[in-house]
Amino acid sequence: MKLQGVIPPTLTIFRKDGELDLELTCAHLRFVIERGVHGVFILGTNGEMPLLTFEERLRIIDAAVEEVAGQVPLIVGVGCPGTKETVTLARHAQRAGADAIAVITPYFYPVPAKGIVQHYHSVAEAVDLPILVYHNPQFAGYRFSLETLQQLSEISNVQGIKDSSGDISWISRVRRAFPDWVILHGIDALIYPCLVLGIDGSVSGVANAFPEEVVALYEAFHRGNHEQARVLQRRVAVLEEITYDGPFLAGIKAALAWRGFPAGHPRSPLVGLSTAESERLKRRLEELNLQLS
Repeated sequence: MKLQGVIPPTLTIFRKDGELDLELTCAHLRFVIERGVHGVFILGTNGEMPLLTFEERLRIIDAAVEEVAGQVPLIVGVGCPGTKETVTLARHAQRAGADAIAVITPYFYPVPAKGIVQHYHSVAEAVDLPILVYHNPQFAGYRFSLETLQQLSEISNVQGIKDSSGDISWISRVRRAFPDWVILHGIDALIYPCLVLGIDGSVSGVANAFPEEVVALYEAFHRGNHEQARVLQRRVAVLEEITYDGPFLAGIKAALAWRGFPAGHPRSPLVGLSTAESERLKRRLEELNLQLS
């Protein structure tokens, strides 16, 4: 299955007591797929992966594979600080039936390039799935050089990168250096310029709550309607600003609730919106006259 287009990094939903709500987590997968996205990426940053237990991640993988069932490509985030745990999750994702895995660079400890390359070699030797390098220097604390990426490109099943650096000049250099790689980016404000550069798709946080808006942007670009695509890009950038303002991940879940989907709050120690923040979000969304039916 081809990895391209709009691929939301889907949310993990929790009950009021903070426990995993697997039914609503799968319902959110249905929500975005029914609204036209081209793939889904579970257990990424928006999926609150670091706040999940290992057993919860296994359960989500199994349930998501069953839910998606070949409708669109399913990418599973399997990255952990350690190689052993990452390999275990990667093998589980393959057995469950995932289409690809995304492996974030090992985080917490400062790992040199040699250790990074060894880490990806170990995962690649354990599975046959396509592997996306997940580059998120803001949270993982590691920024790739093109030289290190070149070493990873020599691993046969490392077939692309999901980049959340927000550095469009760097993304452009990666596109030129690795023309055969799948390149996905994770910044909603840069969807249109990244498409102009030939990037394959967007792992769009905004598409968790407003998939129609992001899909419309992607499709307008590929129809050659660049004026409409630019207008939609500005709109999506505003949605990103609104839904990611305030406590991390609280706004996107509140925006889903505004749409009628009970997304709850992020898991502790993350916090939800205050009453004032929630009212401000609702007011700003209503000003956009979104078509939600």
